[in-house]
Amino acid sequence: MLFCPTCSNILMVEEAPESGLRYACNTCPYVYNIRRKVSSRTFPKLKELDYIMGGAAAWENVDSTDAVCPKCAHVRYQSASTKMKIEKMAPLMPCSDSSAVSKAAEMLVNGHVIAVPTDTIYGLACSANCPEAIKKLYNIKGRDSAKPVAICVTYVTDVRKWGEAEHLSDDLLNSLLPGPVTVVLQKTKYLNNPFLNPATAKIGIRIPDHNFINKVTKLFDLPVALTSANFSNEPSTLSVKEFEHLYGHLGAVFDGGVLSQGLDQNRTGSTVVDLSKIGLYKIIRKGISYEKIVTILEDNGLKNVEHLSPF
Repeated sequence: MLFCPTCSNILMVEEAPESGLRYACNTCPYVYNIRRKVSSRTFPKLKELDYIMGGAAAWENVDSTDAVCPKCAHVRYQSASTKMKIEKMAPLMPCSDSSAVSKAAEMLVNGHVIAVPTDTIYGLACSANCPEAIKKLYNIKGRDSAKPVAICVTYVTDVRKWGEAEHLSDDLLNSLLPGPVTVVLQKTKYLNNPFLNPATAKIGIRIPDHNFINKVTKLFDLPVALTSANFSNEPSTLSVKEFEHLYGHLGAVFDGGVLSQGLDQNRTGSTVVDLSKIGLYKIIRKGISYEKIVTILEDNGLKNVEHLSPF
């Protein structure tokens, strides 16, 4: 038996409205579509659990019973884990709604985590300098706090305020931003939340080429922490329907339609490049604009740190 990762009640396997099967909780709104064939409603194989629940997370949600699976003879020993309690389902609001921008900014001010569209994939966003909001963001993601999240700002001048960018010209930054790129720099003293990327002195900074999120960050006027709208180790999401299982943890979900033309190859997200060293760049993640970004960097005289001779 599987337990709900949000309220720890037993999950049932039911027919999904569209097609196929899904796990559903009778107590809270948690629903997770089963994307691969399940051999048994009562005793799915361990490899199926690993896929559905996310690797080691499968064992965290297995019932603490001594029942033996009739197909594989495995005994279920691990106890269920209690995770965040769902208070209510997040409201879903189209980005085209006249009050959507102000509502999103209000949610950020009040310390909520919200889902927003970007120029690449859907993201989870909260106030970057709010300790409680950042802790909530990591809790929702099921993410190791040692893994950094980026921030989202409105203007190149904001990049310079929150990241050490004196060695980068305006021409270079304006060529890169806005767009599907995350620029990694040393944090400045103004980005002083001890829970934001505690394992590193660097911060990734984005200015998405997306009207809605840009209006939100402009109205909020502070850095917005941004990470992909999914559980850790799940695929990135291109539509709000793909992360319905997160709704119960969020303050609101802002629907910008299908992003990046709905193409799976665009789930890689933004290109992430470290520009913290003078005259050098290092690609951390290729993302969807790798070739374009490398061309811009090298046209501006930057060298790939990985291509430098050690002598």
